[in-house]
Amino acid sequence: MTKTISIFPVKVKKFKLMGTLEESMERLTRRTEIAYTLTSRYTDRSFIGEVNHKDFRLISSSIGKGAFCVMTGQLNSDHGVVRVEVHQVFRYLFGLMLIAPLLAFLYLSFLPENGFSFLYLLVAVGQILMIRFIFLGILFNLFSKESLNKLRDTLDFEWV
Repeated sequence: MTKTISIFPVKVKKFKLMGTLEESMERLTRRTEIAYTLTSRYTDRSFIGEVNHKDFRLISSSIGKGAFCVMTGQLNSDHGVVRVEVHQVFRYLFGLMLIAPLLAFLYLSFLPENGFSFLYLLVAVGQILMIRFIFLGILFNLFSKESLNKLRDTLDFEWV
């Protein structure tokens, strides 16, 4: 099994249902506000998204941080798998943040009084690594853990 390097973090976790598939899906449907666009809004339910017979695509209903992670999952008779990834809108925003240091480096390199400087290149690479691993990595770990715990409470399962 090869591991690929990704710009944006992804978690794939397997779980085993404690009850039946029908009970779990009924609980998930009851606690999800059905919406085909994954946008954050005020609701009294735990999740916003789509729930079908054996699969789902959800975000947490927490305002401000719930839409950061998208959970896509499939359930079988007694087990399932969930994939957590960064929402597409936040991918675009962080993509712009990751490109900004490179653009600044190129701009500073072409100024006649500066010219090319290895120090500028090191600063740009350091900023890109900081944005990716510190900001994006920490936010993803915190928000995905919170969303997965809420999903675990709803579906009543244990991690495999």
